[in-house]
Amino acid sequence: MTGVIKKQCDVMVELVGRYSKLAKPPELPQFLGVQYGQIERIGQGRVHAVVRRLEIAVIEQLVRDYEAGVETPELTGRYGLGKGTVLKLLREHGVTMRRQGLSSAEIDEAIQLHAEGWSLARIGQQFGRAHTVIRKALLDQGVPLRPRNGWPH
Repeated sequence: MTGVIKKQCDVMVELVGRYSKLAKPPELPQFLGVQYGQIERIGQGRVHAVVRRLEIAVIEQLVRDYEAGVETPELTGRYGLGKGTVLKLLREHGVTMRRQGLSSAEIDEAIQLHAEGWSLARIGQQFGRAHTVIRKALLDQGVPLRPRNGWPH
């Protein structure tokens, strides 16, 4: 085998070995003319458990940041975590979650904007909230919602 082909085979065996559910894919090395053990493991496997990925001090800082008023989307970007992971860490550390709804003044304004023809998405942008938060607030107040643009009435 030439050096380039052997290198390609080594990489293929490494990839199959890394991503296979089997401990050792049974026939690929023989098919490629390569023996297990000839290939050194490249890197280390990914650690999925967040408590093993992050040091306790980092998790505690995340909790302090949230308690200081930093919003969840900013925490996800700052710490490179998903929203669900951030929320799980906060719950596990006994943090009282902030209310994500609208204040009564914001609800009144949202009702007025909706009556003026604003979409839920646009109202959500106005308040820095998801359109689903706006929808729930309006429905809770008994406001009839218009059909979505382009949907049958």
